[in-house]
Amino acid sequence: MPSSKLATRLPNELWDTILKYAKTFPASSFAREDDVPLEVLREKHSTVWNAIFKDDDWAKKASESGFNPALVGQNLYNLYECQDIRNSKPAYIALVVGGDITDVREILLNSLQPHTFLKSTKEVVFKDSKITLNIHDAWSWPDVIELKPRRLFSYRYKTLRSACLYWDDYSYSLYEVPATDVIGIGGIAPTLKKASFKCGLHLKKHKDQPQCFMDPKCPETLPILLEQEGIGWQQRRVG
Repeated sequence: MPSSKLATRLPNELWDTILKYAKTFPASSFAREDDVPLEVLREKHSTVWNAIFKDDDWAKKASESGFNPALVGQNLYNLYECQDIRNSKPAYIALVVGGDITDVREILLNSLQPHTFLKSTKEVVFKDSKITLNIHDAWSWPDVIELKPRRLFSYRYKTLRSACLYWDDYSYSLYEVPATDVIGIGGIAPTLKKASFKCGLHLKKHKDQPQCFMDPKCPETLPILLEQEGIGWQQRRVG
């Protein structure tokens, strides 16, 4: 399947043919539950990715290595619905790869829209939008991505919430990351507090391994084996 960047370059005539053919399939295969037309979802998907990448050179390298890059963060809900991202609210997003492609990290920087790279925090601050992108995973492939996990979540009506957008996705959907897919210190993290220092996310298309995030000021923790969630953490007791 072509990336969103490539998709925006397809001639309108070809897209008309694709969309006409797509109508022979069940709507659930191509749209979210609210049955938004595929072409509308494609535009939303492309708008977000194009605000971050100016070309698809790095994404092609990731795909060739068998990875499907993803953006993670609750601010994606706003960006996905925004018609002009240049005037959108400030957004903090993490770029997740799920594997080692550090050999092409310079290509990553060259593929991004104009930005300032904060090497100490592995954050990219874009000049033409209010987006800050954490690229720690793509830059260093660490066991745990260092950032403040609470920046990836919202917590309203006693519900923990985040979102994920994949580069290569035929449905062009924005996926919810529910609280049941968030592992915090002590187990499933139904509250923001339990996910604030250290957490793992089970992403829809990265199910083989949870992506782990940790606040640089996280208290010392020990890995534990949870009955259903797999690996988790507990805070080390002092004394």
